[in-house]
Amino acid sequence: MKGFDYIIKPVSGHDLQDLLYRLSGKLAGKKETHDMVDGTPSPELNMILADLRENFAARQTLEALSTKYKINQNYICHLFTRHLGTTFVSYMTMLRMNEAARLLKGTQKSVKEIAGLCGYHDYFYFCRVFRDYYRCAPTVFREGAF
Repeated sequence: MKGFDYIIKPVSGHDLQDLLYRLSGKLAGKKETHDMVDGTPSPELNMILADLRENFAARQTLEALSTKYKINQNYICHLFTRHLGTTFVSYMTMLRMNEAARLLKGTQKSVKEIAGLCGYHDYFYFCRVFRDYYRCAPTVFREGAF
């Protein structure tokens, strides 16, 4: 088994809480990360996450977030890794795939239309990302035959 992280004594309550929060996120798995982000210890990250959840279908880049929030791109990456145990790109994929799954199960919209609503303007790329994420094609997912 690999180590998760380390902490140096003396341990502050904040550092310990942060470490346990990140560990619980890692143990819960990537696909459940979105349920746990509303109370990260980082106000900057909370603002960014709220923005991303609200505007997940828009083209999102680290550069644009850095400019908008006046935070260094590397620091944004650090916040994602430290508090969520994932990368910016993986987080965006998770948001978009969760919405795609919700739309596939809850609507009769075409897969191509759902791809566009989730921020993917290339239908074939969307299908490839969906298949990698859920291990089945969007149409198979919709039918519940996975």
